[in-house]
Amino acid sequence: MERTVDPGREDFKRLAAEVPPGVPIVMLNLLRFRETAAYAEGQGEAGASGRAAYAAYSRAVLPMLQRSGARPIWQGEAKSTFIAPAGEQWDEVLLVAYDAAGQITDFGALEVQAVCISGNVRRPFEAYIRDSQDFLVNPPQSREAPRADYLSSSRKRLAPQLIYKGGILHEWGKRSAVALHQAFFETLPPLPEVPPEQAEVAWFLYDLAIDGEQYALKRTRTVYTAFDDALAAITRSTAGAMPDFVQKLQAKLDEKLGSAPIAPTIAGEFEL
Repeated sequence: MERTVDPGREDFKRLAAEVPPGVPIVMLNLLRFRETAAYAEGQGEAGASGRAAYAAYSRAVLPMLQRSGARPIWQGEAKSTFIAPAGEQWDEVLLVAYDAAGQITDFGALEVQAVCISGNVRRPFEAYIRDSQDFLVNPPQSREAPRADYLSSSRKRLAPQLIYKGGILHEWGKRSAVALHQAFFETLPPLPEVPPEQAEVAWFLYDLAIDGEQYALKRTRTVYTAFDDALAAITRSTAGAMPDFVQKLQAKLDEKLGSAPIAPTIAGEFEL
């Protein structure tokens, strides 16, 4: 099979602009086949005819057409050409009907991930109101200053959305996208990446960048993952050594008490 027309994005935009809403669309496909299919190296069945290659392509594409509301309504062999330029001959004719414009053809989900803020917001806000210039020169540095809490955001916001909303879409065979701050993504466990054509989740990473005299959100990267692998990486924690945890817990307790305890500690029950 040889293509003579390969529509692009602008062609589809023009079609949408020129066809009135509610008007059904029927696409006429004039097909001409090679004697031997021209597959890329390592693809397809060696020696297959163009007609056989198109039949295999049709079997793969038909379910996608049906999901989008399209359906083949007629296909037949072109026996002869009556009115056409010299040498213009087609092997088959195919008519494909599409639902009226405005109908749902497919859907997915975009999760724009918010970030929790930790720290005291009121006092820095009051300081800014009192003297905004001084606030910008000497911003608050204490632990109480507002800061992005990526850990809570991933456990309390992102993970539940992936589990419930993402789980439903995944069960339906639909894809999801998540838009989030690049610094937020970098705090997540490493997510196994896959090629775009195999992806079930696309992660759109954004950061602030100077655009003239102001900041603007810029997409810095897109990461493609499978749904189950990404969900497992985010929701399953990796446990460290318990003696290390107990030692740190005892150190915090000693700090609160102001001195080390005289009695045996819980840390002494473990080999540290």
